[in-house]
This record gives sequence, structure tokens and C-alpha cells, in this order.
Amino acid sequence: MRLSQQWCTTNAAETLSLCDFQGLQDIIPVSVVYWSRDLKKGWHFQPDAPRCTDDPINGKAYLREIYEMADPEYSDRVSVPVLWDKKEKTVVSNESLDLMFMFNSAFNDLCETDEQRSLDLYPSSHKEEVDSMVDWLKINFNIAVYQAGFADTQEGYDKAAKVVFDALDELEESLSKKRYLVADRLTICDICLFVSLIRFDMAYHGYFKLNKKRIVDYPNLWAYTRDLYQRPQIKETVDFTHIKRGYYETHKSINPYGIVPAGPILNMDGPHGRENLGAA
Repeated sequence: MRLSQQWCTTNAAETLSLCDFQGLQDIIPVSVVYWSRDLKKGWHFQPDAPRCTDDPINGKAYLREIYEMADPEYSDRVSVPVLWDKKEKTVVSNESLDLMFMFNSAFNDLCETDEQRSLDLYPSSHKEEVDSMVDWLKINFNIAVYQAGFADTQEGYDKAAKVVFDALDELEESLSKKRYLVADRLTICDICLFVSLIRFDMAYHGYFKLNKKRIVDYPNLWAYTRDLYQRPQIKETVDFTHIKRGYYETHKSINPYGIVPAGPILNMDGPHGRENLGAA
């Protein structure tokens, strides 16, 4: 198996977080595509760029070529992450949520430590709650930020922006009383929320014109974001250079000259004070 991913996108970051929590980096090596996507040819490998790699298994230059190895007639969107079966020479999955569920438990026998084997971010006792929250986040936050950013009418932008900030207000209130979104433990839905929160002030606030408020303006959401970021398995998946350059250099319809802003400067390692709300 080999996982192709990218540091900029939320879907890839979700999957990689689960891989890191389970300690699967040596079992499922990772290839990293370049931060900026060619709008015609798609994602490509550029090993001379920081924290990017080549494709050591198939020697391909573009991710589309790997998809076409599995299906020569493939014409759909080429996305990351994608899990490649080296033996069968085919794509196992390119759906981030499916890969998260897979990494959560399918490779437990191969984990190095008892802690990794026993870790469960999709507990059976809370599956319905987790599923419901993941669906809610997807509609009201993860997708809504893109609907605002790529809106081509004022009405469309206004509608999507309201959904985003209504969701943030609701999450701010909810996280004032508890450390995590579901029950008293970290779950997959926290990962799904974090990957968008960490990109908000860095990209969505300016690039998608979602500038009504920043995450740092929400005391509970800002503390929650730092709480999750400071866990090594999550911190490893965050690369601010890739995030900013991946957004600002890709879509010329939004940012014609590809100018990347200097800021913001965020203190991600400061005390978050969330320990009083529950165990890590």
C-alpha cells in the first residue's frame, strides 16, 4: 500500500491524521504531491519542493497517470488522498472518510504499540452521533466555505457565508461546555472540524472573503484548535506554507496574480486551557 496525499487539502489532512494516530507511517508510506494543482493536468509530483516527494512506486509525474494505471478509461476528477495497492496495481479508495474508517481499525494488528492498537476514533458506542456530526460539519462548514469562496453572485456568497458563521457560532457555544464534539473523547468528527478550522484564518478568511470574524475571535474554537494542533499526530499534518500557497496560487479566477499574503502570524503552541473540560 502507498498513500498519495497533499498538505494543503482538508481531505488529505484528515486521512493522514488517522494514519499517524495509528502509527502506520512505515506500513503505509506516503507520497506528497506539489501544493499547487495544475487546472488542466491536475496534481503532480515535484520532489525538489519542500515536503514534497516523487512517485517511487510507479515513477509517474502526474497523479492522473496513477489513476489511469488502474483504469485506462478514467475520466473523472483526480483527487487526493488516494490509497494505491502496489501488489494489485489499483486504487483502493480515494474517499477520505472511507480511508479514515479504514485506518482507524483495519490495520490494528500491524500497529507497534498497545496504545495504537486500542485507539478508536470511531467508537461503536457513539457511531450514530459521530456520523450525524460529520454530516452536519460537511454541509454547514467544510463545504459551505467553498460555496462562499467560489460564489459568482452576491446572493450566493451571502447565503453560504451566513451558513458558515451560523455554524461557527453554534460550535463556539457547544465547545464552551465540553472538550470534544461528541462524548468525552477525541473522535473522527473532531479531525473533520480541525482541518477546516486550521485553514480558516490562514486561507478562508482572506481568500474566500469570509472575513466577518476569524477563528482567533472565538475563544472556545481558538482554544480547541490549539488543543488539537498540539498533538504530535495532528501537528505533523499541518504545513502552513503548503496551505497558503496551495490556495493562493491555484485558482486564478479568485487570485489572478497568485500573490501569497505574508500573514497571519498565529501562536499555535500557546496554552489552550482545555484540560479542565476533559481528559486528553
